Amino acid sequence: MAGPIELVGVQVDIVVRVVDKKGPAAVEASKRGDVIAIMLSGHQWSPAELGFDEWRILRTRVPQSFLEAVLSAVMARKNLRRRDWSIDLDRLPNPEWYRGPRTRPIIDVDADHILRTTYKKILLA
Repeated sequence: MAGPIELVGVQVDIVVRVVDKKGPAAVEASKRGDVIAIMLSGHQWSPAELGFDEWRILRTRVPQSFLEAVLSAVMARKNLRRRDWSIDLDRLPNPEWYRGPRTRPIIDVDADHILRTTYKKILLA
């Protein structure tokens, strides 16, 4: 296995869904692991956002190129309900933190883990 990824980057908060969204449009809705939003660290999260059990906020540092790739996909998306990027939450340390009720408002995650578990989804039209 390769060693840790060395980087100088941007500190961000990544909002990731931890349960599949339900409802009549479930096929098009966001799924467990989907990246919902990325905010620069320092964003003032509301108490409701910090306590919402259907997502987690992951704080990490990512390379500028990673941030640009994710944001360009978001800006170019025609169907806003589709999520282009996902994180394999079961491969992150402490996977139990991503199931059930939230136990911490923001989870610090090593950049190496984020980069190794994030992937671009293949979306069929």
